[in-house]
Amino acid sequence: RICARGSLSSPRPPGYTEVMAALGTLLSVLGTRPTATLRPWFTHGPALSRDRSILHPLAECLELGSFIPVERGPSAKSFTALAAGGQRVPVLLARADLPSGSLDADQDWAWLGRKTPCGTDVFAVAVDEAAVLSAANPALRDVSCTPLRDVADEIPSPDDAALLSTARGYMHFHATNRFCARCGSPTLPTKAGAARLCTNEACRHKVYPRVDPAAIVLVTSPMSVDGGKHALLGRKKAWPQGRFSTLSGFAELGETIEEVIIIIIIIITIILIILII
Repeated sequence: RICARGSLSSPRPPGYTEVMAALGTLLSVLGTRPTATLRPWFTHGPALSRDRSILHPLAECLELGSFIPVERGPSAKSFTALAAGGQRVPVLLARADLPSGSLDADQDWAWLGRKTPCGTDVFAVAVDEAAVLSAANPALRDVSCTPLRDVADEIPSPDDAALLSTARGYMHFHATNRFCARCGSPTLPTKAGAARLCTNEACRHKVYPRVDPAAIVLVTSPMSVDGGKHALLGRKKAWPQGRFSTLSGFAELGETIEEVIIIIIIIITIILIILII
């Protein structure tokens, strides 16, 4: 139907009021927690500033920076290794370890932020697998080039996991946006890797990494025959044996995050009814 303000509005789905009440309770509980627990990933541990105005002079920042390598190409696999304690950590390279020309203007790299108080700039850079394996710190064991999802649950540090996923996201963006969607001309990285710019002077269209709003929920059971806490998980048929995930869904155009959660709950209800029957 059409609202008074002229926008489209769909009827509220079944259970809307109950779900909104539950979300309100959840938000009120979160609001009573210490502020530190609600901070985004880049303020945990060593703070990471993402203000591009501090990236000056760029040449000096690149020379002294720390680099997270990502496999060149659309697959954008991540490089991790086993540290001395047996934990999986990102492979970090210095400027001197990078192949010649890796940071040229037409190459794929992106500034992720500056660590404080040490002041080290962190970059993502697209590099061939052989170059990383030959330049990796000898103290690291089992250096591997794999899809990040395959090793994500082996990375204990939230900061390391977030840096790896951000680096992977930027390099995938650059590898899959080589040409302008408007005129077909080649594009080049700009804004320290945060965007790509069309090289056609008559176009100059600028494109940024795509952001897909989504909701992910953990559905738990308030009742249990054995007194334990149970959660409903799902898995894709193609996933390795033993891998499960909480349930999630993408927001479609014109759809709110609340509506995504409601749809997920409806799907869960159908699954449970099928299992019970």
